[in-house]
Amino acid sequence: MGASKNDKRRQYDSSKTRVKPLMDWICESETIKRLQRFLDMLGIKEDIKYHENSEICYGGEKKKEKSLLPPMEHLYWLVENGDKLSIKALNACSEETKKKRLEIASKCKNTITEAKNQINNWFEDGAKSYGKWFLFESASRPDIYIETDSHIIVIEAKRTEKSVTKGTTWLETRDQMIRHINCTYEANKSNGKNKKILAYYIVNKEFVNGNNAKILCEDLYDIEYYRKSIPYLKDNESALNEIMNCYQKYIIWEDVMACFNKVDFPDKI
Repeated sequence: MGASKNDKRRQYDSSKTRVKPLMDWICESETIKRLQRFLDMLGIKEDIKYHENSEICYGGEKKKEKSLLPPMEHLYWLVENGDKLSIKALNACSEETKKKRLEIASKCKNTITEAKNQINNWFEDGAKSYGKWFLFESASRPDIYIETDSHIIVIEAKRTEKSVTKGTTWLETRDQMIRHINCTYEANKSNGKNKKILAYYIVNKEFVNGNNAKILCEDLYDIEYYRKSIPYLKDNESALNEIMNCYQKYIIWEDVMACFNKVDFPDKI
């Protein structure tokens, strides 16, 4: 029996065949020197003040991807605007969850108020798990997250995927890269860190075509695209511009692999 499409996609998973080998090599030894080489590859010319205690997160043997909380204001917006959400995933919910979410979709005021109270309590309790009826977005997990004293660098990697991820289960206009930046931006602001955020895609050369090219080269520099992806900020032009300015550009895996030719990048796993 032949392998399914999902099995084949997993064989070429960018996290395991590209991100992990690269970041394992960077973190293995001479991390400051090797990381600086990677930052040069990204085109970062600023002094990012990296040191041994800086945070590097990715899916490695001894590392995990950074888990970024969805902004509270975004979760509020989702329950306040249940009629704008996709309901395709309702059939996978328990009967009680389905009942509550249908009430939110039909704009039941009591259930919306209850949901907002539950969201507030969830944050106060440490935001420990996501399987809750009142949560319409889970954690955002960029493929690479680097935090230093001065900067936060967020990277999403694509290899054999057909397209950019343009939505979540419940909000079809919630672009993946913008979601990463939005969650990082709000956490950075709430913690009073005021660090500079820089966001990048690393993709295969053939990935940059058709609608993907439009998103990477046009939409991610267009404030209207951000307005659709972060609807709770749609009238906050200043915040939207700050978030949009975090996205820098995409670079190509083939160029990264040529630059880091000592790294063993497997074709598949």
